[in-house]
Amino acid sequence: MEALNSVAPIFSVAWNESIKPTQTAEERLWQEAMQALSPSHSDEANLVALVSIAKQQGIDELRLVMPYSLEPEQLDTLRRQSRSTQVDDDGEHLIIQL
Repeated sequence: MEALNSVAPIFSVAWNESIKPTQTAEERLWQEAMQALSPSHSDEANLVALVSIAKQQGIDELRLVMPYSLEPEQLDTLRRQSRSTQVDDDGEHLIIQL
């Protein structure tokens, strides 16, 4: 696909658009997330970006396994910046209602 992208970028755009309907919302979420998230960004910035992508894909809840619990201030920042209706950290999962 990268070879096609370098030769005819418009072909890869058309190809990607044509296969989107066959993918589930979760598959599209992870595909977009792999392009948008970065280890150089803060966890909060990456989570806000992930929420934004999930909203675009029509997903109404994210349940994530985090390597650590977020601090209350981080949860408030995530809730505010992502405009999520509810953000909870139960110690095992970060649950975000969109």
